[in-house]
Amino acid sequence: MKNEDRRPYRINGKEIVVNADNANYTNASMEGVDNAKDALDSHEQRLIALEGGEVVPSGVTQDFPQTLGELYCLRKAKEAIEMSAYVAASLRVPSATQSAGTILVGTPYSSTRKDNGFVPNWVTYETMFSALNDPNSYAYTKDPGFGVMGQLYYGIVCATFACFCLGMPMRHRNYDMFTIDGVEVVETQNAQAMRIGYFINDGHTNTPHAMVCVGVTRDNGVVTHVTMAESVPPVCRQVTYTAADFNALLPQYCICKYNNLEKNPHYQPLSPFDKKFINGNLMPAKGNKSNWSTTENIVVDIIDKGSYTDYVVYKDGAQHSTASIGSATSINLGTLPYGKYSMVLKNSSNQSAPVEWIVVDMQMSAVARSGGHVDFTFSSANATPIGCAWGRNDYMLNIIFDLDEKDIATGTKDTYLSTTLLPCNGVSGYEGKGSLYDAYRSYYMNSSNKIYPRMLFETEFGVISTDWPSSGITYIG
Repeated sequence: MKNEDRRPYRINGKEIVVNADNANYTNASMEGVDNAKDALDSHEQRLIALEGGEVVPSGVTQDFPQTLGELYCLRKAKEAIEMSAYVAASLRVPSATQSAGTILVGTPYSSTRKDNGFVPNWVTYETMFSALNDPNSYAYTKDPGFGVMGQLYYGIVCATFACFCLGMPMRHRNYDMFTIDGVEVVETQNAQAMRIGYFINDGHTNTPHAMVCVGVTRDNGVVTHVTMAESVPPVCRQVTYTAADFNALLPQYCICKYNNLEKNPHYQPLSPFDKKFINGNLMPAKGNKSNWSTTENIVVDIIDKGSYTDYVVYKDGAQHSTASIGSATSINLGTLPYGKYSMVLKNSSNQSAPVEWIVVDMQMSAVARSGGHVDFTFSSANATPIGCAWGRNDYMLNIIFDLDEKDIATGTKDTYLSTTLLPCNGVSGYEGKGSLYDAYRSYYMNSSNKIYPRMLFETEFGVISTDWPSSGITYIG
């Protein structure tokens, strides 16, 4: 290997060379790492093992995660970029088509905001993996209805990717990332300010985008390269920029940090081909461990009935119904009352592994008040409310308002679009980088001045929203 194909790094004063093909080591999944010190030791061992500790004359160093929040950010980015799953039928992915019988590598891009099928924020990888294994699942048969950028029922976009990596409350629009408590525009706006876990956001143009920093390379302390991870069509990726190229992105983007990064939830790595994720006999059309509403017809596909003759549905642990499979390739169970369900195929001597789903009770009403307020009232018998949203009826704008403990306890939330600039921490020249809602407010409205409210509820299987309303309520500005 030529020297120009190698990257030098310094560890504890010792310079070594790392193969450029292995430059993703900063994202490495390190099972069993319990604290930041062990994480740093693991990085050191990995680097030395890669190239045997070859010494080169260089002062180049690579930043390591200094905290668990930064470490979990790297792990999550790696998962989204390297996720792999079997594709059972031809898959529509923006800018590409994945052929049946192949392995999809990387979380696919899709603006699935109508059905809120954002992976892995609101829908788990397990649910998506199992849906992809079923050629008749919604992953292949249901059009999310958002054009070329939303062709796949489950997917990820740049804002949801950043929120996942950083452990932030979920936003699927870059504009709204500035509304998250703890997001701050940093003082120094150039490559020298970058560190692992910082992100850049272009939330003020017609083509907004966000990227997360997963690597910083220095030469004698000066930043020379910045590695950014992002969600773009067709799948998540990471790109390394020289400091000059990175600076050229500014000021279109602004550099931000999340002050609550240390609350980044602990990352549990997934094994995509773990047998427990895949049931080869039957599968809910949304995938295993999926959420459904009480207004949806529950459809379970029969992938391979084998020698099984009947199906049995259980609700909250008790038998709910049973019937013959016959020649059916799918079972439409109709609408079901709220509860936790499972289903198996069986014959006189044995039964298949079960699949599971939850039917969620969701109650919501919304009333507009003068001054731009929208008051929500909500409840659920088997799910936790986590947020409310409203926007236009084309799904393009669907701003999310988080709920606090008081909101959840009272079952009410007063939502309001501010008419002032969001805080930019006094950084001169960046006041307009956040959502200037008085400028965008008219964009939220359709020609009838209507808004379309929704509520978000969470179960052990992920997040589901109330149905998209067929008619909106009149917004009173």
